Formats: sequence, C-alpha cells, structure tokens
Amino acid sequence: MANPLLSICIPTHDRADWLDRCLDSCLPQVEALPEGLAEVVVSDNASADRTAELLAGRAARHPALRVHRNAVDNCSANFDTVLQCARGRYGWLLGDDDALLPGAVARVLDLIRTEPRDFYLPHVVLDSGDPAVRPMAWFRELPRLDWNLADPAELREYMEHGCSASAVFSFISVLIFLREPWLEAAAARPPAFAGGPWPQVATGLEYVKRHGRLRVIPEPLVNYHCSTGAWGEPPWDRAMLDLRGLLQVADAFFSRDPALFRAFMGNLRRNHGDGWILHHRTSAPSAAAWAESRALLLRAGFDPVQVAAADLGGDLLRQGNAPGPGLDPESLALADLGFVARGSRRTLVLAGPDPEPLEGLLDALRGTRAELRVLVAEAPGPWMAPAAAGTRQAVDLARFGADPGYRRALCAGIRSFAPDLVVNLDPGRDPGWDLMASEAGAAAAVACRAPGRAWEATRPGGPYTRLLPPGPASALVEVLGLVRTAGGF
Repeated sequence: MANPLLSICIPTHDRADWLDRCLDSCLPQVEALPEGLAEVVVSDNASADRTAELLAGRAARHPALRVHRNAVDNCSANFDTVLQCARGRYGWLLGDDDALLPGAVARVLDLIRTEPRDFYLPHVVLDSGDPAVRPMAWFRELPRLDWNLADPAELREYMEHGCSASAVFSFISVLIFLREPWLEAAAARPPAFAGGPWPQVATGLEYVKRHGRLRVIPEPLVNYHCSTGAWGEPPWDRAMLDLRGLLQVADAFFSRDPALFRAFMGNLRRNHGDGWILHHRTSAPSAAAWAESRALLLRAGFDPVQVAAADLGGDLLRQGNAPGPGLDPESLALADLGFVARGSRRTLVLAGPDPEPLEGLLDALRGTRAELRVLVAEAPGPWMAPAAAGTRQAVDLARFGADPGYRRALCAGIRSFAPDLVVNLDPGRDPGWDLMASEAGAAAAVACRAPGRAWEATRPGGPYTRLLPPGPASALVEVLGLVRTAGGF
C-alpha cells in the first residue's frame, strides 16, 4: 500500500482527556476519506496517566490511528519523534489539547493536490468549535497569500506583516509541511534547540531556507484551546520562556542581518504589545530578574520609552502611588505620561482664558501632590479661587512675542521652576506657549495638535511628547492617568 499523503501528528504527555477530544476531531475526518489517504499518528511521551490505555483502545477500533510510546519523556524532542513515526508525504503537527475544525483535513488535502506548496499555515479560532467565528490574526493586512521564504527579502517582508509569533512558527497546530525535508531541517538546526524551547521555530526557519514556498490559509482550520492551563509556570517564568527562547532563535539565524533580526522579533512585540513590558516588571520575582527582563526586552526591540515608564511605574506601585523622589530627564525623556503625571514633583500648566478646562485639570492635578504653577493668557478672573493649589501668573502673549526683556524674564522663571511635566491647554497652540514649553526642559509635555500643522498628527513637534486632538478636559485627565476628585468636572 502506498504511503498516505498526509499524517496528522500529535505529540502528547499526560493529557488524556484533552487527547480524547483531539482524536474525536481527527479520526472521523480521516476515516471519511478514501482508505490510506491520511493517517493519525500519536507519540505518547511516557505519560503516567491513562493515555496508554486510551490509545490502545482507540487503535483497536480505528485502523487509521498509529501509536508510538517513548520509554522516557524526551520533552519537545517528541515533536521530531512523532514525525519520524509517521509515513505521510506531508506532516501536520497538532497539539494534543487542540482540535481540528470540521472539514479541515479535506481542505488541506485539496490544497496539497491542486496547489502544492512546501508549507501551509492556517488560522485558528479560539476556544470555539464554530469555524464561522473570526479567526485569530497571525498577520496585519497581507498583500498576498503565497510567499517564497527562501528569498531573504521576501522572508523579511513576510515577517514584517506578522502580528503574532505564530506567523514565525511558534504554534505547532498550524504547521503543515513536507515531512521528510522537515526532518532533515530538524537534524540541521542548531543543537541548542534539541529538546529545548521553540524547536519548531528553529526547524521552520531552517526548513524554509530550501523549501520556502509557503501558502497562508486565511480561514481557520483549528480550534485553539488556549484555556487549558497547561503551562503551569509562574507568570514571569512563562514570559521569559518566550522572550529568551525567541531571542535565542533570532541570534542563531539572524545575528548577521540586523534587519531580519528586527523583523523576526517584531512578531513577538506585536504579539504581546507594550503591556507585556509592565507584565515583566510587575511579575519579576526580584530586582535581578527585572534587570534581566529589561535588558532582553530592549534587545528584542521594545520601546525604551515604554521600558523606562514601566520601570517608574513599578517604583510608584511599590511606594503606594506616592510621588517619586524625582524624574531624571536623561533616562526618562519620553516616559509614559500617566506615570510622569502621578510622580511629578512640579507641574507647569499653560492656559487660555476659558476657565472650565483649567478648573477640571487643576482639580485632578491636586491629587498628585505636585507643586503647580499656572500661566494664564490673560489676567485671572474671579473664578480662580485663592484656595486652589499652586502659583498663578497672568501672561501677555502679545508682549511675550514683541518684548525680548519680558520674554527672557518669563523663560528664566520657568527654568527656575524646573517642572517635570508641562500641560499646554491652548487648543490654538500659540507659538509663545511652545517656546515656554521648550524652555521648561520637562521630562514630558502634552499639548493639542497645532491647527494647520498636519504633520504633527503622526510626529510630535517641539517639546511635546504627546499631541492630542482638541477635546474636553475630561479626556485630557484620562490621558494623563489622573483621578478626578469630588470637586472636579
């Protein structure tokens, strides 16, 4: 009998209940096909639960199922073992806690016969048996589904479109490939990945050097059970498994090509987002652990601004949200505004004649316990209550532009105040305020986008670290991460 065209290969260890469900999703689909077209192969990695009994009973009833058992647990090397036990021209690795969606096997076989490629990468739905559910996104908008990853330029372009580590082969249940060439690639990959974390990523990158014709399958074919709770590591340990492991892969394959290194690690950054930085910061068990995380996050290309902000945020959390001892503009020049606002020692507010936004903002800023200085574009009116915190000064903006002596004196006072944070409330962005904000030398500053300066929508200008469209003061308070007190708006 000829070897099957496709082998569904399931490595398993001590998850009999999940494996049972996984086989329920595979075997009926395979048995509905002409005999010998596909097979299911399971490699039991020395399970101590009822896996062996389950597989013996299944194999007795299902000729399409073939079973292997390792004498000892060989960890992730079992990914290679199950493929070595298979016979199919193509292999499809499938996690034992995942399941194939209806019609998945027929769909893949149809592609193999009519549009053969070296590699297929389908999508998944998350904890849902309904293939109509919107799939998880492995990519930002793709210009095409077919790629030649043996070409370094195409490999870079492909990786730059990825928004999940699954796009670079981290998730085994979406890897469908020519089986024997894959095993050859596994033998050629760096020895450090044998039995360790992410062997499938290293094997996949080795494989596409010679077998790079990849087809992205946009529809979901797998039900990804991410809620199985299978990892078991503490949060920091689990996060570091990803970070260390994928950096190890990038070092092994792209150390001589910084552009490919950045493109590869971009998938991890977009997969987790900047929130992952704070996750590392808050879950690290010690200062030394965070120092390791911090160094690796920066190597992986995470934004130094966000890393610095997480550093400060962790300090503030330890202090019970009390103001920090001070902000260092050299190391925290563009730190997250919320952290700066809550940790600021001195805050400078630049305000127009409208009292409403100023009242609301001052109310929120008083909760930070920062020293406030308010410059108002005309003489303060009776609405500015003497009991409000901070020093207020009326500013003649026309004179500021025309009188060098007046301008020098006002700027000297701003420099002497040395604010950590500047908030420009003027929706018209008078150039005088911009110059004053520049003189402040603050760690962070926020302003509305200047009318008529369209480029500022994407690139902050002058001294500002965040530009906002004009809007209510309530939105500004939220951007600054502040809490409105009872007297606020």
